[in-house]
Amino acid sequence: MKRSIYAILLVVVILAPAKPSSAQDHSENLPGTWVLAETVGRSWNGTRFTEQDIDRLEFEISDFDGVTFSVRWQWQLNTDELEVDDGVQVGTSGDETLVGVKDFDGTFIMVDRPDTGMHRIKMLGPDTIEIVGIESGPNAVVARSIFRRK
Repeated sequence: MKRSIYAILLVVVILAPAKPSSAQDHSENLPGTWVLAETVGRSWNGTRFTEQDIDRLEFEISDFDGVTFSVRWQWQLNTDELEVDDGVQVGTSGDETLVGVKDFDGTFIMVDRPDTGMHRIKMLGPDTIEIVGIESGPNAVVARSIFRRK
């Protein structure tokens, strides 16, 4: 008798519909221009950086079809200590093209072209996102950032 009760409970748990997420999906708000609000990161040479080291970092998301999208990423650093590899050259400014996809868990992933950067985007609200970015290779960079809609 005990085993049959456990079997019934197991079937009920397996077949029960999943609870809807309490987090609101803001992915329809992804397209637009996003500007850096805060960041902390470290470059390949050990240099730690924050938003004070960056004159400009913004990007525009377009061509969003609900799953995939295109990105134009522009940046300007205010220090020669922190050079970044954009896949073409190492320098203190760049204008890059990225492509992105919505992951099955609701986050977004963007990749640089032609270099090796990857960025995970999480929507925090309709006008705020967080990004964790990694760039591998000899000029590696890691950072986590908050962006706000322009």
